Parts: sequence; C-alpha cells; structure tokens
Amino acid sequence: MTLADVYQVIAHYLNHTAEIDAYLAQRQTEAAAVQHEIEKRFDPVGVRARLLARRTAEYVDRSPMLRLLADENFDHDLVRGVMRRRELKLRIASRSRSSSERSRGPCRM
Repeated sequence: MTLADVYQVIAHYLNHTAEIDAYLAQRQTEAAAVQHEIEKRFDPVGVRARLLARRTAEYVDRSPMLRLLADENFDHDLVRGVMRRRELKLRIASRSRSSSERSRGPCRM
C-alpha cells in the first residue's frame, strides 16, 4: 500500500462521511441483533466456568495421576506423599549433581 492509497481512502471517507457513518451504524445494529439472538439460544452466564471445567476434565482424563486425584474415594494423602517423595528425590539428585560439578573445579585444557 502506498501513501497515495492512504490519502485516497481518507479522501473517500471525507467525501462520503454521512453514507459511511450510516453504514457503520447499520452494521452495529445488525451485530447487536445477532449477539442478542445467540445469547437467547446459548446462555452466556457461566460460559467461562463451563469451558474451564471441560478443559480440566480433558486434562484429567489424559493423566492417570490426576484421574486418581479427581476420584473422591481415593486416598489423596497417599498420592500427596508419593508426589512429595518424588520431589525430594529430584531435589537431592539435583543437589548432588551440582555439588559434584563444583568439586571438579573449572575445566582446564
């Protein structure tokens, strides 16, 4: 797009302001009518909560551990204990790796 094209668009708007404003007002009225019709057919209240619940359910279905946590009859303390133990093992492993790297000292060539 060239600068001449931009000026041409501006000139067209300035020469047809009333027609363009009427067109835009008509489009806004139509958009409001369509939105009202959609809201009549599909309740907008709680849409976000329903979408989040659906996404959470899909995520839980893909993860066996989360599926167990979602089961209200399952012993949640057992799962939390297993997860804590796994985190501790990972921390200890990362500390031992970092301490062994420090003990080696800088690389010399």
